[in-house]
Amino acid sequence: MKIIEMDVKKLLSAFLCDAINSFAFSIKTNALKDPNQPLVEFGRKVLAVEFNTALVLSIFLPKVAKLLRVTPFPADAIQYFKQLTEKLVAERREENSKQSLSQFLSHTKPIETKRKDFLQIMIDANKDTAEEEELITDHNTSDGVFERADDRQNASNPTAGRQTLSTVEMTAQCMLFFIAGFDTTGSAISHTLYYLSKYPEIQQKLYEELRDVTDFSADTLAALPYLNAVIQESVRLRPPILRVERVCNEDITLHNIHIPEGTICTVATYALHRDSRYWSDARTFRPERFVGSKPAHPYALMPFGAGPRVCLGMRFALIEIRLCLAKLVPRFRFTLCENTVVCILL
Repeated sequence: MKIIEMDVKKLLSAFLCDAINSFAFSIKTNALKDPNQPLVEFGRKVLAVEFNTALVLSIFLPKVAKLLRVTPFPADAIQYFKQLTEKLVAERREENSKQSLSQFLSHTKPIETKRKDFLQIMIDANKDTAEEEELITDHNTSDGVFERADDRQNASNPTAGRQTLSTVEMTAQCMLFFIAGFDTTGSAISHTLYYLSKYPEIQQKLYEELRDVTDFSADTLAALPYLNAVIQESVRLRPPILRVERVCNEDITLHNIHIPEGTICTVATYALHRDSRYWSDARTFRPERFVGSKPAHPYALMPFGAGPRVCLGMRFALIEIRLCLAKLVPRFRFTLCENTVVCILL
């Protein structure tokens, strides 16, 4: 047996960079073999944000940051993503126009050949309401691990209040998808591999479930009970986001506590996930708690947020995590080494 010591987070970063580039822009990159590709290089720049005055202002005083025209991200990286988005949007619209014209002239039945990526979804969102209604897909999905019924409270009228997106907004959304989905998903997979290394008996049990899997489709992986239990327990103990913030949009009183409009409400996800009122033996990694049972409270587990503003990339992140583990665990045995560094939190 060959033993290799490696920086798992670094390798995962390359995989996630390629996955997000493919999903967001339909652009193929190879971050591991060619880290100097423009999209990879500028993506790395965006992610290499340092804790400085610009970052503090952007988070805590966004209006002041806008007034002073400061941003936590490098200007050349933002400009690159803006130009890339503009170029891709123009190309997509031209492709779609040519396809529609060709089908009209030939009197053929329309064939769906548009790329199915995040950018195309936003381009389609700029169509009028009648066209949008044809693009809406069923909210029901086999991937219901973190989905709750009240998360779909607006599903009956999904086009209500929808507005068109400018190119700047598309650029911002693509960058946000890249930033929010990169490090968080990498951390989730890294922590899961850490726990599997720390508890070899759990790794063995997961291996036994995955070793005979040949169908790696999203639906198949979403139906594997122990794989999903391991992921849920990992993001419970080590949630990718330590807290979730929302702004109260109207005055409300909850449990005799008055919350004025405009108040920033914070949910301490990390503390919630370790609260002994909802979790027995809360600080122990025990995936079995999720096999055939649900949390004591529907909102006791919310690594991706909850409600109608649940994380936009939740399902994509889960697909990445499941696929990565399903490919790695049957082929490798993970163990801790003397150079393993773990951030110790209570």
